[in-house]
Amino acid sequence: MAIERIVENARAAQLGFVLKAYRRSFQDENGRTGISQEELLRRMGAVDDAYDERFSHATVSRWEGGATRPSVDRLRTIGKALNLSQAEIAGLILLAGLASDFEAAGAVAGLSFVGVSSAQGKAPDAWSVASTAKQSSLHNSEPRPSLLRAFGGFTLRFLLVAVFITGVGYTLSALGWDGYWMPVAYICLTTTLVMVQGLVFPDREAGLRDFFWISLFFILAVPSLQFAPLQMDHYGFYASGVSSESHVPFMLSLLVNLTVATLCSMMFQLLRQRQVSQQGSSETTLVRAALVVLPPIGVAYAVVLVFSNASVWIQSAVVMWVLASVFIGLLVMRHPTVNPTQEQRRFLLSAAFTVAIVASTLGIVVVMAIYISPDLPGVLPAHNLLSSWEINFAELGYTRAEALERLNVGYMLHSTYLFVYMVFIVGGSFLKAVYRLAGGDAAGPGAAYADTLAPAPTRRGRHRDNVRRLLWSPPLPAVVRGRLLEFGRALSSGAH
Repeated sequence: MAIERIVENARAAQLGFVLKAYRRSFQDENGRTGISQEELLRRMGAVDDAYDERFSHATVSRWEGGATRPSVDRLRTIGKALNLSQAEIAGLILLAGLASDFEAAGAVAGLSFVGVSSAQGKAPDAWSVASTAKQSSLHNSEPRPSLLRAFGGFTLRFLLVAVFITGVGYTLSALGWDGYWMPVAYICLTTTLVMVQGLVFPDREAGLRDFFWISLFFILAVPSLQFAPLQMDHYGFYASGVSSESHVPFMLSLLVNLTVATLCSMMFQLLRQRQVSQQGSSETTLVRAALVVLPPIGVAYAVVLVFSNASVWIQSAVVMWVLASVFIGLLVMRHPTVNPTQEQRRFLLSAAFTVAIVASTLGIVVVMAIYISPDLPGVLPAHNLLSSWEINFAELGYTRAEALERLNVGYMLHSTYLFVYMVFIVGGSFLKAVYRLAGGDAAGPGAAYADTLAPAPTRRGRHRDNVRRLLWSPPLPAVVRGRLLEFGRALSSGAH
């Protein structure tokens, strides 16, 4: 057991040394040599979205320090992020002790061997990449996990929320649907559930899809708060005579919003995967990000435009434009070709904070100005793009003037709830991404060789250092490849 532990420690130490050498010798698109641990994670996130959210530079430090050993999937992702060949990825897998010999490691990495004499413990004398360029493109475009699995889990989330919407609607109705607090509670409970599912229990492998789903559902659902004091929904279900129960129009409105948000989020994920698979596209990063975000946003706004009224059209146009801009920015920052200098990152961080402060202040001023303006006409939910209808105020029990007063109260509920979400959740997520891009979560931008401080060396740590000094060489790719393959062959033959 002690010998096995020493071998495992040696493997982890050598693997960490090689990973660090590859990172330090990596040459980016601008010709700069060496990238930081945060930049490596960002490039891994472009290959697999899970790494951009789940891991930090401390994880990379543990990999490179030999404290932990990356799995096969993580080594493949690291290899793709650093533009390593499949043979080099196979060497990393073998060095990590995750394959019995180079042939097995190559099979995991996607290689097929010709003239292999593994029975004699020798490395292959030649190999050929198993996939053609077309197959490689298809492999890169395959989602992680598969589309069926990813959308299967997403569909389950949709069904859970749909059941919740239906159950809570009938529960509130049974308690006595009177007063505007019932629809307000209904909408707030539903949006809170969706936020908890997407923010507290996100699908890490889905990238930005869950965040997109939450945001779009929120923007589509909260306009009902504006008309909740009137016991009316903004799609006009209350006037269609679908049911005599008061909660049904709001229930149908929430179900429509949930369906639209879910379908648009699936479209967002499919377009995202399609853009990732088209690595050779001549389109700029900004254009490709826009082609991912704008189509689903356009579909959602089309639903609002057709089935809602003029006040919701105007508000949704502004809010959806802001949402589209934020997600385009998030996709651009996640792209591996975007590698600004240290000065550009600092400017981007300060500019982002300035824009956030100005936009938040302007939003508060606009909301309050609309609320206190006595001459600004209120728009009652008595029309959509398809038709219009008359509101029977006598049947409702209040006058038109009272309806406009209630509408003003509903406007403050709607605008305040939406403002808080857009500023603190959407804006906060964007600022966090800019902060990480600027190096706020690591030693700083451009710190290609800045690693976290290590604790005082232990006996295991001294052993690691001795192994590193023994096999130290300049971090040149050719030298690293040679050392990697030699050490891998020695470990493979020694294990047998």
